[in-house]
Amino acid sequence: KPKSVIIPPLKGALPKAKPDYLRNPAPVYPEAARRNGWEGLVMLKVLVSREGVCEKISVIKSSGRSVLDESALRAVKDWRFLPARAGTMSFSSWIKIPVRFVLVEKER
Repeated sequence: KPKSVIIPPLKGALPKAKPDYLRNPAPVYPEAARRNGWEGLVMLKVLVSREGVCEKISVIKSSGRSVLDESALRAVKDWRFLPARAGTMSFSSWIKIPVRFVLVEKER
């Protein structure tokens, strides 16, 4: 019978994966959405591998505009992540990522 592996809580352990925000490009704001003044929030669910890449991705809450949802999916699927880990062991985990599309007028 295989023995159970117990991983004691360690200082600095990440219970969930986290996007490496500093190096990940923001989604492209689709031109059609800009022209029409469309804004919205897309909530994505991402399975982050222990290597820190997206294994699976899906929309769990749509912005209501497919062009915004698709832009968010395209960008985040190529992001790099800091994988979840306990001590020196990394493992896959699911995370939710909000992507907000907001038009900002330039100040004059």
